[in-house]
Amino acid sequence: MAEEPRVQNPVRNSYYYDHQLPAGHPQEKERVLHLIALNQPMSGRMSGLRGADLQCYKEARQAGFSTTFRALLSSKTQDLVNIVHKVDRGTRVVNVDGEELWPSWDGLIEGRPPADGVALQSFHRQDVFQSSEWSDRRVWHGSVDGGLRSSDLLCDGWRTGSAWENALASPLERGMPLVGMAQKVSCDSKLIVLCVENMSKYNVDRILAKKNVHERD
Repeated sequence: MAEEPRVQNPVRNSYYYDHQLPAGHPQEKERVLHLIALNQPMSGRMSGLRGADLQCYKEARQAGFSTTFRALLSSKTQDLVNIVHKVDRGTRVVNVDGEELWPSWDGLIEGRPPADGVALQSFHRQDVFQSSEWSDRRVWHGSVDGGLRSSDLLCDGWRTGSAWENALASPLERGMPLVGMAQKVSCDSKLIVLCVENMSKYNVDRILAKKNVHERD
């Protein structure tokens, strides 16, 4: 079966770029996307993308988040770039403490390095750059440049930890892009798995409020 066509250069969403909140606005702190690592490294055997998403959901809830977190992984049916809703393509990406890692989701996808000196944390607030919990500081993602899915390097849809299967991952290094420099890694390796909010709390609340108004009408 022919592979479905993909957009090579994602278009920035105009809603965010044309409607940014002014500095100091009370809702400005909620217009962010949290990027957080699972509390333990994982092999490529994650019970599929749904299993990885479920683990992100569970750990986020345990950490007190009410928003929806998704695993930062491509699959046979999903490009990593599309995990975040289009209304938040220009939204800042922050760690658990709200410190800015990237100025926007687009910036992360386009290959900008994370902000220098800012911790990339797990849900338990360990710094993945420094904690001994992650002896192998590479990040599973299954993506090529631009956040597009790999055709076959996905650990059989994130269902196998076999040393004979491979997926794409990137080294987590200061000054380097998160998704760039992808390399084939055997699926028995235990690497970092990242989770990201698929929509900021600001936009979740805004959309729900609009929906409630329409339902009352």
